[in-house]
Amino acid sequence: MEKKKLLKIYHDMLVIRKFEEKALKLFEANKLRGSVHLTIGQEAVAAAVCSNLRDEDYIT
Repeated sequence: MEKKKLLKIYHDMLVIRKFEEKALKLFEANKLRGSVHLTIGQEAVAAAVCSNLRDEDYIT
């Protein structure tokens, strides 16, 4: 795999982690309604899968 693609996946992993950490803090402060289903520790799965999606792929 090319270094550029690996760096993009790593960047996406960091974005996911930071988003989820913020969501957790907001939830714990009762600033989010409902529940949260975090994937902390599993960011690589989403980042790697999404890096291989094509425009014609359909996700449900």
